[in-house]
Amino acid sequence: MESLDIQIGIYFRGGASLADQISEWSTNTSNHNFYYIDTKTDTAWNTISTNTCPKNCVDYQHWDIISIQQGSIASVGYDNYVTEARELIGLIHDEVDYPFTLAWNININRASSGSDYTAIANTILGNIENICKREPVDIIFPYGTAIFDARTNATLGQIG
Repeated sequence: MESLDIQIGIYFRGGASLADQISEWSTNTSNHNFYYIDTKTDTAWNTISTNTCPKNCVDYQHWDIISIQQGSIASVGYDNYVTEARELIGLIHDEVDYPFTLAWNININRASSGSDYTAIANTILGNIENICKREPVDIIFPYGTAIFDARTNATLGQIG
């Protein structure tokens, strides 16, 4: 059986809003990590940089899929999407001169103490749905929904 050759890059910027990512892209400044793995040649993640910005990650290679994610706390307010999503997507399209698929990662994994997770999740999902109707987003990765569901499931909660 032939194995798949998949290259994955991850710009790790925990809790970043779209506005944070735009600022870091535009100023070419950041101190966040970029990890990369090629499943054909690597057996572990490689740290490409511990001090990079989103633009450098997009430029690292020709990606088939480029995904966007906003930190879960910023995802609750729709005003955190309105102009920022369009601007970040525009920066990516201006930078990339080859065909790619744009994806959105749904991140629902944090709430303040005592918050209603279901209400927060529904708000974030509604916000993302509205943005994806208006912007050229081709795929939605719902892994944040899976994490949310696992955290609110009593049986899984007992596992820890």
